[in-house]
Amino acid sequence: MSDRELDELRQRRLQEMQAQAEQQLAQEQERVTIEAQMQGALRQLMSAEAKERLAQVRVARPEMAKTVEQQVMALARDGKLTAPIDDATLQKMLAHLSRRRETTVEIRGYRDG
Repeated sequence: MSDRELDELRQRRLQEMQAQAEQQLAQEQERVTIEAQMQGALRQLMSAEAKERLAQVRVARPEMAKTVEQQVMALARDGKLTAPIDDATLQKMLAHLSRRRETTVEIRGYRDG
């Protein structure tokens, strides 16, 4: 392989890597924009106390916080929210999710037969 061919290969590879990096950056920017829009909507849909509690939940259980956020957005989208969600309502939502996620483990002993 000649030096010219190697230079062309390097140049093509560099262009591919740059295109991939630009695509990843665009995806990240889109994700950040969507997250910012969701947080803005949640600020309007939840009381200050509920937002604070959700922030605390997000630290301990990010997947549960995400589920609650999605539920709140779905309720708002369906027009089922008549007032902002207060702390008591959020606590009920969290309790419901916690109960739903509990699993029951049954241990059975072997019987001598």
